[in-house]
Amino acid sequence: MTSLFERLERAEAAADAEVAALHEELDAVRKRLDVAEERRRRLAITRETLESLPEDDTEQPPAPSASATHEQVKEDSGAGAKEPGPGDEPEARFGSPGPTDWDEGRRRILCLLATAGKPMKAKEIAAAIGEDVSTPARVETTRARLKRLAGEGHVIEDPVASFAIASTDSTGAAEEEAPGES
Repeated sequence: MTSLFERLERAEAAADAEVAALHEELDAVRKRLDVAEERRRRLAITRETLESLPEDDTEQPPAPSASATHEQVKEDSGAGAKEPGPGDEPEARFGSPGPTDWDEGRRRILCLLATAGKPMKAKEIAAAIGEDVSTPARVETTRARLKRLAGEGHVIEDPVASFAIASTDSTGAAEEEAPGES
């Protein structure tokens, strides 16, 4: 009879090990699911932000498509230039550094913060949207824009001097989100 109990104990230990392994796999899948859901939530916020921007009345030439040949990109954007990508310098994404008007600066700031995933300082934001950060006045203009957007509820400032996109609930009302929660 003892051998039956020993066999039973081995079978129970094997079952316990299998359950533990399955729990580990389940935890890994849950973490991946959480990351995917967070990404989807951020994309929804980005969409809401872009949809809330006023229509642009100026006619701009369309950006070359991903399937454009190297020659077409050169022709459209100047000799030797390449199509701007997300990792490129601000000048490649937004044109040469320099002053931008309120609407364009607002659009750039909201797009940047909606996809940044973290709070950013005014100087970082100014550089990322193509402002000339070697001129302190351009950084201060960006800071003033950020404060105005915060007053409108599109952006939150937390901690002080760090700005992030304000999330919205299902009714479209802005709700503040702490930087660690995003």
